[in-house]
Amino acid sequence: MSNNRDAHDLALITELHELAPTPTPRSLTLGRRTRLERSHHAHITQVERSTVMRTRRLAASFGPALTVAACVIAVASLAGLALTAPPPNNASPSLPVRADAAAVSALDALTVAASNVHTPAVADDQFVYVRSAVITNEGTLGGRLDVSRPHEREVWLSQSSRSSNSGLIREWGQDWPISSGYVVPAGPDRPTYQWIASLPADPDRILDELGSRQQVGSGQSVDQYTFERIGDVMSEGMVPPELAGALLQSLTKIAGVERVDRTQDAMGRPGFGIARTDERTGFVTELVFQPGSPSPLGTRWYAPGASSDSGSDVLFGATAVITRGVVDALGVRPDRPGSAPA
Repeated sequence: MSNNRDAHDLALITELHELAPTPTPRSLTLGRRTRLERSHHAHITQVERSTVMRTRRLAASFGPALTVAACVIAVASLAGLALTAPPPNNASPSLPVRADAAAVSALDALTVAASNVHTPAVADDQFVYVRSAVITNEGTLGGRLDVSRPHEREVWLSQSSRSSNSGLIREWGQDWPISSGYVVPAGPDRPTYQWIASLPADPDRILDELGSRQQVGSGQSVDQYTFERIGDVMSEGMVPPELAGALLQSLTKIAGVERVDRTQDAMGRPGFGIARTDERTGFVTELVFQPGSPSPLGTRWYAPGASSDSGSDVLFGATAVITRGVVDALGVRPDRPGSAPA
């Protein structure tokens, strides 16, 4: 009798599988696939735990026969849902706006301004040049934070996708080659013009792409990582006009992004800030903008203020972009084509 019941149950389950519709394939980016897998795993774990508890209670009360029947009913219910469910929507849902309202309003205005800004294209064998005023921390580890007076820093960033020589830093009267000894791939941590231009002009897909490039064990949340990388791209890269607006709109979809009404860059030029606090360390990264100018004036960094007398966050670094341009060789400045390395 038991064998006949088992055969009947198996036939019923097989029939339900055959009746269930074949799922429609969907293309997912790596970032969205990771979030979807985590959501599914959490749901599956919850369902498994609930099913185990229900099955144990049924087995204790009514015996094995009713347990098998309960499983068959559950499969039948799932098949019924699959048969009556509406066809899947192949359009990926848009990520929600998660920045605060003041930051969103400011970023929307900058997005409009970005459409009117021309950015020169950069060839693979050229360099992006950035001249900045820089404030650094001269304090001691675990002690008081003492920031320096602004000094000048020049950076030449290689745009080559094949070179192990990533560029040059000129600071404190000395040249410091940016070289790792191996080819650093273009990406969020080395944003060449060609890589920036290859990004999709869609805020959701930009966040997916940046999030998928984060190194395992980086110590940052995905939100903090993407916020800082967008800041780096816009501060030290040449961004095509069609992508500048999309990058700014990406910031509106990162939780914890806030507007700072009054701030200034390392040269004292006034503006407003678009900032985010790292939820793991408490450090604040703030991009300084002026109304109508979509490229950041500079960046400010704050340490948690628990060690300060006032309890407020303490400035430990700042930059101000003075000149940004494209040159053909290391050591050459846009305003002095004949200049050479020091």
